[in-house]
Order: sequence, then C-alpha cells, then structure tokens
Amino acid sequence: GGGDARTVHVMQGTGLPTLYLTSSTEDQNRDWVDASKENKTTASAYMISADGAAIYDGSVKQLKARGNSTFLHANKKSYQIKLSSGADLLGTGEQVKNWVLLAGYFDATQMHDKLVKDLAAQLGMSYTASCGWVNLYYDGEYRGVYLLSEKNSVNTTSVNINDLEKEYEQLYKLTTGGEYGTNMNVTTGTNKYGLTVSYTTDLTDPINATNGAGGYLLEMNYRTLDEPNGFMTKQGYAFNIKSPEWCGKKAVDYISEYYQGFEDAVYAADGSGYNAATGKYYYQYVDLDSLVKTFVLQELAKNCDGFRYSQFFCFTNGKLYAGPVWDQELTFGTGWSGYSKPDSMEYFDLGEALIRIPHFKAAVRAYYSTFRKAASGLEGRVNAQYTALCDSAAMNYTLWPYIRVGNHEAAGHIWQGASYGSVINDLQSWIAKRLSKLDEVYAGVPEVMRGDVNDDGKVNITDVVWLRQHLLGIGPTLSDKQMKAADVNGDGKVNITDVVWLREYLLGLRDANFELVSR
Repeated sequence: GGGDARTVHVMQGTGLPTLYLTSSTEDQNRDWVDASKENKTTASAYMISADGAAIYDGSVKQLKARGNSTFLHANKKSYQIKLSSGADLLGTGEQVKNWVLLAGYFDATQMHDKLVKDLAAQLGMSYTASCGWVNLYYDGEYRGVYLLSEKNSVNTTSVNINDLEKEYEQLYKLTTGGEYGTNMNVTTGTNKYGLTVSYTTDLTDPINATNGAGGYLLEMNYRTLDEPNGFMTKQGYAFNIKSPEWCGKKAVDYISEYYQGFEDAVYAADGSGYNAATGKYYYQYVDLDSLVKTFVLQELAKNCDGFRYSQFFCFTNGKLYAGPVWDQELTFGTGWSGYSKPDSMEYFDLGEALIRIPHFKAAVRAYYSTFRKAASGLEGRVNAQYTALCDSAAMNYTLWPYIRVGNHEAAGHIWQGASYGSVINDLQSWIAKRLSKLDEVYAGVPEVMRGDVNDDGKVNITDVVWLRQHLLGIGPTLSDKQMKAADVNGDGKVNITDVVWLREYLLGLRDANFELVSR
C-alpha cells in the first residue's frame, strides 16, 4: 500500500518465571502506587514457571512501593506484596505471605543481591531470605527483571526467633479488647543514656519484652528513624524496630540500652572492645560467628551502605545476632557517588570500629580460609546466573539504562557503551581482583586466635578445659596452631601461667589484648 517497510523484533524472556500483577481498581493502578510509599492497594497475581506451569493464581492483600534511593531516584520501582495466604513461589517448600520485588535498578548485572544472599546461605548464616528472578508484568505492561525475595520478618519461614509481636497482639486484645496495630499513638522520649527513643503510648509490654527472651528485629537506617518505633545511639545511628512494629516505652528502653552497651564496647577509646561501665566485651553482647560472617560478606562485596543502611540485627534469648543480610545492590564496584575499586580497603562506621579491635580482627582472619573456599565458587555461579538471565536481561535493558554509579547527579552514572555481556565480564574481573586483595589482607597472616585452644573460633571456658587437660597429659594432641593459641601470655611456653591468664581474660580481668584491666 505504499507505506514504509518496518522490522518488528519479538523478544522472549526465556529461563525465568513470569509474574503478572493486576490492579483491583483503575484509580489505584501502578501510577498511583508508584507515586507514594504510603499508597497501599490490593491486586491479583498470576505467576507461571519458565515452562508455563502455574505457580500462583490468587489475590494480593496488600501491594505498595518500597525502598529508599530506588524509590526516590528510579522510575523502576520496587514493591512489597502480601498474599492473602502463604504460597511457595520459589519452590523452597515454604508457604510465605510477605514478599518483596526488588527492582535492581542500580545493578547493571541484576546479580548483586542474589550473589550475596546465596553465599550467605552457603556459609550457614541463619534466616537468609530465599530469592529468585522473575519477569514482571504490571497491569499488562512489561516492567523488567525483578528479584522476588522473602521479606526479612519475624515468622517461622523467615527470621524464626521468639515472636514478641504475637505476644503484644494477645496482651493488647486481653487488656483493651482492641486490635494491636490499630489507632496506635507514637511519641518520643529518652532512655537512661539520654538518647532519643520513639515508642507507642498506652501500650503494656509483655514480660518477654524486657527479660532477654525477645525477640526483636532491628534495622540500622544510618541517621534517620522512619518507622513507628526505634532509637538513636551515642554514635548518631538510627535503628528502626521492625518487629514488634509497636512497642511500649519499657521495651524500647530495654533493647536500645542493650544495643548501646554493645556499641560502647565496640567504640571503646583504646580499641579493646571492652565496655568498662558494664564490665563486658563486645562479643558478650553479640554472636561473634554471625558478626564475623556479616563483616566478611560486606568486605567481599564492598557494600557502600554496609553497617550504615539496611544492616539487620535480631535479638533473642539475651543476645544480638548480625543479619540477615539485605540490600546488596550498591556492591561489586557500583558505589553511590563513584566507582568502587576492588583493590582498595576502606572501612566505615561500625565496620571501621570493629576492625580496630585485635580480638575481632583475629576472629576474621581465623575464619577467612573457610570463607575463601566458599567464595572460590563465585565465578561458576556468575556464569550460571548469566545463562539464566541473558534473554530476560536483553528485554530489561530495552526499558532501563545500564547504571554504573548510583547517584544520578554523579559523573559516570550511566554506563556508556555497556552490553549485558560486558558488564558480566567486568563483574568477574572485579570479583577476582577483590578476592586477591582480601587474600593479601586476611590470608597473609597466621590464622590463630589467642586463647582459642580447641580451634572453634571462640574463646570460652571450653578452652580452659582443653588447656588444663593438655598440661595433665590427658587431652587430645594439640596442633602447632593450637599450641600457638595456647601460649596465652606469649612467652613461648605453654604452662599453668597460660591457664591463669585465660581464666582472668574470661572473668574480664584482662582486655582483648590480654592486658590487665585497671579497676
């Protein structure tokens, strides 16, 4: 008919499941949801596997936009969805209600978050969220590749700690006849340190809120409280209390003051990790294994938000646990204000304070070889993920640009001349250089923790028992490494004096450097 000939290209996102979200009402469509994180609506969801088999076909009880930097600076929004009932969307065998759809706008590879979460799970880090990619269609429009992930929340399928929020719900109904979470009133006050706390008024706290049983889920949010309840610390950090969502004054005082004891130990002026006011070392407040693993993962990925934003801690049975890991988008070279070089070492905030402590540094070095074995599989993992993602990534990057630097006002924000293959090659190169640097820093020293006679990565009363048995000639044969750890006073001999020093250390009479504490 005399018209111009045109070529039509048809793209297909093979290899990934597909999720279709459809708004319940036209006036609360995607544009309305994207306009504000306060806009919450309902929807329907239909999810199929890569081969077209139905995974989920049902209603969404709540749908809303989420995120901080991504919400403010990206048109590709992330979402939080709550299903009407639990569903096994990822084939893990878990029936989960609360999910997040992570846009990965600042991650040109679409791999960063999953790489870290998968490695965390491999390292045995508790409660790591399961995740997998999907192609997302929202109100009939293709929106790109998203990472579908379980949400960090307290329940049996996520952070499986004592569920203090359920206790609040039961107590509130018993004492008021009302529904916990409805018409709650929030105000601010101060804890015993004179620091700001945000709490819920006219709320009776359960016994377990203040007796150590817990549990609490905390999220570090740098300098800003933006949840109903939370607290500030002496170092100026803000912690949102994610669960229980609504807490009374006694509960917020309790958890904020416990964390402050930990922070004061970490930031001890002499770098000892000892809180002179409480007579406790930093590792008496927190599970050392989880803290070391979290630190090493942040070091690997060089997370510019590490120990600032989205750093979770859970508290249960009288102790803090670092994790679960979250928000690993600005990693593996992608920084907020510029490119992050793989061969440089920069420590910030809590991470900087921790690595000053000789005891913590020794624990990191002692664990590094275990971590390094797991990290050696990253190259193969990236290759496998590229195979799964490449077709869908081609579709994604017809809509969205390749991002190199997070801040849209920074030089190099857009990755010029990039292709999906080229950014994956860059990722592989970056990881190889980063591991080489970490080897230089952490593997080039003897992996010996002073006093860790049984070589389990901890110093406790069991090490005293092992040391005494060795001296009596009735215990297991100690390796060269264990003998070095047993020489607690560093005089080149292992004898009863080392037992005395180790007992004094455990009693708090000696600091992390095994120097006598001034009283």
